[in-house]
Amino acid sequence: MASGWFAGLLKGGIVSILLIYPFLIYVAVSGGYIRMAGMVVAAAAILQVLASSRAHRRSVHTVAFQATGIIILAILSALFDTPVFILHLPVFISCFLLVTFCWSLRHPPCMIERYAMLFKQEFSEEEQSYLKKTTCLWMVFFIVNASITEVIILMGKLDWWALYAGLISYLIMGCLFAGEYIVRRVKFKEYHNHMLDRFIRWLSEGRHD
Repeated sequence: MASGWFAGLLKGGIVSILLIYPFLIYVAVSGGYIRMAGMVVAAAAILQVLASSRAHRRSVHTVAFQATGIIILAILSALFDTPVFILHLPVFISCFLLVTFCWSLRHPPCMIERYAMLFKQEFSEEEQSYLKKTTCLWMVFFIVNASITEVIILMGKLDWWALYAGLISYLIMGCLFAGEYIVRRVKFKEYHNHMLDRFIRWLSEGRHD
């Protein structure tokens, strides 16, 4: 019981650090603590791999590849005491996800279909075609996201970087996730028996008393 509680707490801490790292980096760079920021990010990436190796053995290799890039950038910033490398973390992550999503198109099921399989195991040809198009949409987002972040870095706007990488990009991703979920439910008329799906169905089909 205690070990499970500790593992959950550790996982929550890792996820929190990886989510708010843009603001941590912003504070660290502004205060001159670049080395500390690099080491914290590197440590969080290492812990993420260790946690993934226990919870999701099939995905540990993907997590390990991504974490390796994060660790390299973080260590380079710590060694050379420069924020250039860790500021490129969002660019690297977007490029990594772009490659991963592209690879899944060549080696199906595509990435969005894999996520959709959390709710449903089999899909029609029409559904598979839709999920492939959605995967391509995400690939476009990753390209745009990396490009915007790179432009902000080249402009030297640290506060803009923190705002975009730590808030705006997450809001856009949230809208994409939510929008895709709603469109898929409405398009294929498949609703689960919970409040969100009932509400989506009510909006799309109208109330039936």
